[in-house]
Amino acid sequence: MKKGIDGEKFLDAFKKEWEKLLQNDEENIRSSYPFNDKWTDYFVTRENSFLEKVMLNLREEISDLKYWRELYNIDASFIGGKELIWGNDNLLYPSFIYALIEHENAGVPEEEVWKLAYRRSPLKVTIFYDYHEHEKASGRTREEWVPDKLASFNSIINEINGFCGNEPEVEYLFIIGNKESEHSNPRWRYINEFPLEESKVKDLS
Repeated sequence: MKKGIDGEKFLDAFKKEWEKLLQNDEENIRSSYPFNDKWTDYFVTRENSFLEKVMLNLREEISDLKYWRELYNIDASFIGGKELIWGNDNLLYPSFIYALIEHENAGVPEEEVWKLAYRRSPLKVTIFYDYHEHEKASGRTREEWVPDKLASFNSIINEINGFCGNEPEVEYLFIIGNKESEHSNPRWRYINEFPLEESKVKDLS
């Protein structure tokens, strides 16, 4: 099996690039984060987006790595290898899909987990968002948002694996963003250990 990207490497690159942005682009982070479309553009879709910076960090070790947006309805893909159908360098049908990434900041993250579960890659990353800490006091539903989502993810993946069989050597990584206060910068937590439970969620620090 070709050497690829595991969750630890992805998190390390993610953390390094986020720290750079906080130092060099904090104003744009603060102005983009409250708006779903602007944040998705900043994070995923624009040229030199945050996730593309993460890919470039990882390219230091994996030289053939490339970044694709919306490759067959997946928000972001880290791909490489060779073109398997057309014999050119476009990599529309790459031999290596190192990581598939779904970013959900406005809807139902379960839909993104379902999409990833039915696609093949050694690393599948879902990035989604929790209520901000200062908002959670307004109701139990907000406090239970992450535990409820993790339970749903467990159920979806278990059902699909029960139908299709477990994928060998595949890792799921879930990255959770939110704020501690209205005026703080976004922070990140993660979990990559099944069964998914809130007690296993760790700070990315």
